[in-house]
Amino acid sequence: MRGVLLLKVVFLCLLIVQVSCVNHPKDDANAVMDSLRNALDASPESVLHEIDSLKNTGYGHSEKEKHDLDILYVSARNKTYVELNEEDLKKVESAILYYENHKNKKRLLECYYLLGSIYRDLGESPMALESFHKALDCSNGSDDPKLLSRVYGQISDLMAKQGLYKSAVEMENKAIETGLETGDSSYVLGYKGALLRTYYLMGDYPHVSREVIPLYDDFIKNMDTLNAGRCLSVGIMSNIRLGKWEDASGMLAKYE
Repeated sequence: MRGVLLLKVVFLCLLIVQVSCVNHPKDDANAVMDSLRNALDASPESVLHEIDSLKNTGYGHSEKEKHDLDILYVSARNKTYVELNEEDLKKVESAILYYENHKNKKRLLECYYLLGSIYRDLGESPMALESFHKALDCSNGSDDPKLLSRVYGQISDLMAKQGLYKSAVEMENKAIETGLETGDSSYVLGYKGALLRTYYLMGDYPHVSREVIPLYDDFIKNMDTLNAGRCLSVGIMSNIRLGKWEDASGMLAKYE
């Protein structure tokens, strides 16, 4: 864990140096923009911090640059798990009009994903679902399996909340299938955890009892004790409902 923290610190330092040492503002700003996009998953807080520095280089004055920067900003906010708001909505809706006029499907996929996330946070589930499905409509030929898997995952979550468990399972499996295209099997563990919880809500306790320990072990291998604990709690409740007291007791011992 200390090694991972050190790498993040080194990365942030390099990013700050790249932003602050701008000799040819436009060319360097474009390069920094690419670096910030690549940093979104690892350090969205750092991206938010550096966006103002990027504006100081003159980036964001053209219409395209403004919308690119706005989408980067909302994406970073979304990844820090703050609730998205009406101001974010205005930025994304404006960007959608621009990218639709320029037929930029790659950016539209990202925009509609963000639009769905905003409506989700605003409590507008029907609008969120509509936006996520519009994102799928823009996904033909997409080279971003991570983003596409997130769209499927969000649709699955909304379906599950509406009690549409079979549809939720279908979407979660698509999230897993698409996420595996990244070549990183650990990336889909969160989706597998969500899938297990959906099976529990469906009342398929035998499925949960069968799958819980292998998934728990995968979470532990990835040092994700939070999701490992959530996984076990679903397994314990499933085994209790099945009358498998010994298995439930064994899981409870792991949980403690």
